[in-house]
Amino acid sequence: MEKSSKQAPKDKSYNVVFSYTEQTGGYCGVRTWSSFKSKEDFNNWYAPEIRAKKMILKEDVTDEEAIEICLQTPLSRWLAAAKEEATRPDGTINEHILEMGEQRAIFAEELAMEHRVRRSQN
Repeated sequence: MEKSSKQAPKDKSYNVVFSYTEQTGGYCGVRTWSSFKSKEDFNNWYAPEIRAKKMILKEDVTDEEAIEICLQTPLSRWLAAAKEEATRPDGTINEHILEMGEQRAIFAEELAMEHRVRRSQN
């Protein structure tokens, strides 16, 4: 008896890409994404307090599309997030935390550039 080469379809997640809003301070404009079991699960999760901080950019996308959209976060937004994280309640800057955030921003930008190069070669 011959085995079928087809496999059962993988469960598809309901992916949603967000951009942080002005209410998140320095994180405004940073893009992120989350996966849900279904649109219904997403709708139940996306409560008013979350809507105030996360604006939907695109719904029901593949993992690859979500990554592509998130990689379009401008470097200036990553740097603003780094400054936000490094700012103490008294307004002074923790230089060590700022440096780590800046390194993360540089890494994100380098990753985005590598991704653009790979896409242009295909």
